[in-house]
Amino acid sequence: MSSRLCIALLVAMTAFAQQPVAPKVPASAAQPRLSPTARRARDQYAKVLKAFDPQKGVLPLRTALLDVIEIDPQFADPFRTLAAIDEQLENYATAADWLARAVAAETDSAVVESTKTRIELLRKAGDEKGDGPARRQVRFDRTLDAARHYYRDGRMAEAIQASAAASHLAPERWEPYAITAACMAETGEDDAYRLFRAKAGASAKGPDQDRLTAFFQRADDALAGRKQSTAEPTPASPAPIAVPASPVSQAAKAPSAPSTGTVIVRSTTPGLAVVVDGGDRTEKTPAMLALSAGKHSVGIRVEGQTGLKDVVVVAGEILTVNFTVGEK
Repeated sequence: MSSRLCIALLVAMTAFAQQPVAPKVPASAAQPRLSPTARRARDQYAKVLKAFDPQKGVLPLRTALLDVIEIDPQFADPFRTLAAIDEQLENYATAADWLARAVAAETDSAVVESTKTRIELLRKAGDEKGDGPARRQVRFDRTLDAARHYYRDGRMAEAIQASAAASHLAPERWEPYAITAACMAETGEDDAYRLFRAKAGASAKGPDQDRLTAFFQRADDALAGRKQSTAEPTPASPAPIAVPASPVSQAAKAPSAPSTGTVIVRSTTPGLAVVVDGGDRTEKTPAMLALSAGKHSVGIRVEGQTGLKDVVVVAGEILTVNFTVGEK
C-alpha cells in the first residue's frame, strides 16, 4: 500500500481517536440513548480503527468495516471511512457511492448538505477519469450486446459469461439474468432457469415487467417444447428464445475468445453477500461472476461470518458453487 494512503488513513483514525468525550448532561436534555446494537457497532468501529495495520493493506480494513455495517447499517462512520479509502485509491465513483450511503444514515442536516456537495465532486472526478456512471453504462450496453450475440449464435457458455460481466456492472438490471435464464432453458438446466428467472423478476421495475412477462412466456414455451421433443421419435428443434433488447444500445460485434470463466454462486438462503478472494462483491446470491482463469476463493457472508470454498476457474467454462447456510 502506498505511503500516501497509509498517511491519509492514519490521520483520519487519529482524528477519530482524539475526539473529545462529550460532557454529561441532565437526563432531560440528553439525546435518545443508543440501542445495544448501535452501541456495539460503535464500539466495534473504534476497535477496527485502533487495530488497523498499514503493513497488511486495506483489504482487512475493508472487511472489518463491512462487518460493522452489518451490525448497524444506520451508522454512517464506516461508510465515510470506506469512501476515504476509495478516494485515496482514485476509485472516485465507488467513493461517491459509499458517501451516498453515509448520507442515508446521517441525521445532521448540515453534514448531509456538505456531504452531497462532496458526492457531486467525486462523481465529476469519476466521469473525468472514466469510471463514473456514464462510462459504466456504456460498458454495460456493450457487454449485454455481446451476451445477446453469443446467445443468438448458440454459444451458451460465452453468453452466460458475458451476462455475468454485465450483471457485475449493473446488478440492478434484469436483462443479464433473463439472458442467463434463456441459456439455462436451452441447455436443460431447469432448476437454474427458474432460479435466474426469479432473479430477473425481482429486478424488473415498472414497464419492464410487461417485457419480462412476454419474454418468459416465450421461454416457457421453448422449455416445454424441448421437454416434449425428448419423448418423441423425431424431435423438432424449438425456436430460439427471443432475447430482450436494450433500449439504449446497438448490436455489437463478437468479442475475442474469453480469458475468463463464469462462476455461479448459489446458497440455500438467497440474497447473501458474495466474497471473492477476500473482497466483497456487489452481487448477491444467486450470483454470476466473471473471474479470471486460475485459482480463486469464493464464499458468502452470513451475519458477519464468511464461508469460503477454493475453486479453479477455466476460461470459457461455467462452474457452479453451492453453499448450505449453517453447514460447518
